[in-house]
Amino acid sequence: MNVYIITHGWTTPEDDGHEIEAVFSVWDEAVDAFKKMAYENKRQLTDIYGDIWEDDYTQDDDTYISFGFYGDGFCMDTIYHWELTTAEGQ
Repeated sequence: MNVYIITHGWTTPEDDGHEIEAVFSVWDEAVDAFKKMAYENKRQLTDIYGDIWEDDYTQDDDTYISFGFYGDGFCMDTIYHWELTTAEGQ
């Protein structure tokens, strides 16, 4: 049996991390939740930062979504990403 795992990662000047958001047993449910999480967060972060997402950090595939922008001066770049992976369940 396969399980489908949604992970979320981020790199910001203040923090860097990675976490499991959800695990599903049905592919279609996982895809719907994956896209909803990523797009909802992008809308919220756009309200905070404005629409400054750089093409170099923007990817929108079936199993990977990312967006971000370059840091100013000596600041780190800011990147947010979500990934949908498959693992063998026992």
